[in-house]
Amino acid sequence: MFSEKLDFLMNIIGISGGALAHATSLDPSYISRLRNGKRELPKGQHFMNTLAHYFAENIKTDYQKKLLCEAMGYSVKWPDDKEKAEKQILSWMLIENSVERELIQNVLERLAIFFSTDLPIPVEEDFICPDSINDNREIYYGIEGKKEAFLRFLLLAVNANTPVEMHLYGDQDMPWLSDDPDFSKKTLSLITACAKQGKKIKVIHSLRADIEEMLYTVRRWIPIYFTGYVEPYYYPQIRNELYYRTTFVLPGIAAMVSSSIDRNPNGGMTLFLTEPMAVDVEESEFEHLFSLCKPLAKVYSAINNEGFWAMLKEFTFAEADTIMLHDGICPYSMIRSLWKIRDKTGDFSFELSDLENMLKHHKFTEIVAKLDPEKICIGKVPVHFSEIIGPATKYLTKEECIETLVYVINLLGKRENYNLIIRYHTFPNIFICARENTGILLYTAEKNAMAFYINQPNVVDATWKYLQSINDDYGKANKQKVINELEELIKSLM
Repeated sequence: MFSEKLDFLMNIIGISGGALAHATSLDPSYISRLRNGKRELPKGQHFMNTLAHYFAENIKTDYQKKLLCEAMGYSVKWPDDKEKAEKQILSWMLIENSVERELIQNVLERLAIFFSTDLPIPVEEDFICPDSINDNREIYYGIEGKKEAFLRFLLLAVNANTPVEMHLYGDQDMPWLSDDPDFSKKTLSLITACAKQGKKIKVIHSLRADIEEMLYTVRRWIPIYFTGYVEPYYYPQIRNELYYRTTFVLPGIAAMVSSSIDRNPNGGMTLFLTEPMAVDVEESEFEHLFSLCKPLAKVYSAINNEGFWAMLKEFTFAEADTIMLHDGICPYSMIRSLWKIRDKTGDFSFELSDLENMLKHHKFTEIVAKLDPEKICIGKVPVHFSEIIGPATKYLTKEECIETLVYVINLLGKRENYNLIIRYHTFPNIFICARENTGILLYTAEKNAMAFYINQPNVVDATWKYLQSINDDYGKANKQKVINELEELIKSLM
């Protein structure tokens, strides 16, 4: 709980509630209520950056750092950089494990559903909506009006003769984008049409420190991410939570703008602007906001894979503990099979010796589904990341799979930092790799192959703790039992 974390931080630096209140310009009675749990942490938490900054500045001794690392489950050296320390403390104070676990699972389940469907959705004639094309209104009212304005906005984008880039920002409540299946299908169809025309989408999310809201935001936008032409960003600062705004801009064509007070659930009023100077003003405001933002994720697909191998190289060689969750054999089977696609991997190179050197200093845990002998025998174990560079998925032969299993058994026997947990179920078609305090890589090697790389600190931390909780649920794995199971599998394949 937040109250326990606040009390812990105050105790290890030896500060009273009154002194902390004075140092952070907060009311002493408010600090007292937060510390004893009588006051819940409110939405917005405008003062949290101040508190995190104060603790980062005043946790100085090696003993204090050791205590904090143990409390946070932080297994690497405490950062000397005060800004990084502040972010780590802020993330830890705000995240509630029970909430984050449920939401991370919800996001992964939604990803699994989309990975198993035939996306992108083709544009259907019924979606061209002649009423929207001929609509000349300047003001739309309520949620239904906002939907009508957005359909008109997308149709203008589809019909634009120039390679216009769609710019989207919104921190208003936006369930209207995904709660109505029929409307979601229409909008996804039209966005897909834009993508097929090569028109890119730049999305800015206003992600607050509240991990729950951040994960819900990611979940809602998954269908749009799956067009393969989306560049997602986020505004990193905590904002005042009184006024909210949505701004969608087609530069030189149109803009739709709405605002609300305290997240008015009725949708308020949406302005639809086509006058050139008004559109230019909104575009200028968007560009200024964009200059203040950071990338939320890099999205890669077979049609948009530029920079993928450079990212993978940086991610793979980061000095950090690793947890993987997937339903294949071992993702490092790709080390032995990259020769099949070596002409397309740029300067990416990862040898078995690199993996073993990594294991000297960092823990590496794999959580995998119970292995399917039939899938191995018919050669349907995919080479990870092969479909990103197309034109088709590459697969491991049965012999390559057996060789990989033998190598995994060898690792389990001689490397203390390597562990394998076999479950009866993981999310189908999803490979997720989290590296502590570094980033997350989500990938599928099946149809609609997509890869998402995210290094937003709070999302990374929440995902890491989710995977760590699965690891904890299974306790300390019995390595010999896993080795015996893998050896039996090999015998069945001979």
